[in-house]
Amino acid sequence: MTNSTCIIVDDEVDARYIIRKLLDQSFPSIKVLKEVGNLTDALKYINQLKPEIVFLDIQMKGDNSFDILESITYTPSIIFTTAYDKYAIQAVGTKAIDYLLKPINSKKFNFSVESALKHVALNQISQSDLKNTISIPTKTVIKIIEIQKIVKCEASSNYTELHLIDGSKHLVAKTLKEYELELMSHDFLRIHQSHLVNLNYIDSFNFKENLLILFDETSLPVARSKKTLTKEALLRLNNS
Repeated sequence: MTNSTCIIVDDEVDARYIIRKLLDQSFPSIKVLKEVGNLTDALKYINQLKPEIVFLDIQMKGDNSFDILESITYTPSIIFTTAYDKYAIQAVGTKAIDYLLKPINSKKFNFSVESALKHVALNQISQSDLKNTISIPTKTVIKIIEIQKIVKCEASSNYTELHLIDGSKHLVAKTLKEYELELMSHDFLRIHQSHLVNLNYIDSFNFKENLLILFDETSLPVARSKKTLTKEALLRLNNS
């Protein structure tokens, strides 16, 4: 089982810092994928990165987070945060796990996150479509993970290092070519001799420098022979 992931959405830097600090103190295994301060970026990264948990401030610079709920393409565990208790009843009426009133109480925070983690675990148990999973053999166990949690695969001689969305890495005794054949039907593209990437985690493609920029601002080189193929794949993905 991989670590859980989250996104923190709040237009106040201090509020985002407090949530991250509370996570570091009590839930260090939860990886913060992004911190965003507006609803446009929130919806973009929630749907792109698909974190299991979303900390979502209700009122941000005149916008209301309830307005984006129907546009989220999957079912994350949402924990609302708000400085206004008038939103409490409305929050309870949604499918959110809980809501936290600012200033956030640490005990209430821990209870809410534990509830979210239980919800995440139940969702993982209920996901029975093995076509969307892959096995990763290690020295002691065989891990079963969701394919869409793989961000990229990097060649290492006759081995391949898998990089997951939670930040973990796994070195597997299979070639990158083998993974290319296995994952090409799941939005993965071989962009370089050493790199196979999940197109869903790409933020942009720098044509001039032949670089793919991922959601976490890391960059990957694109072989010149793969430039046109990469552009076409990204356009097809955006139009699908």
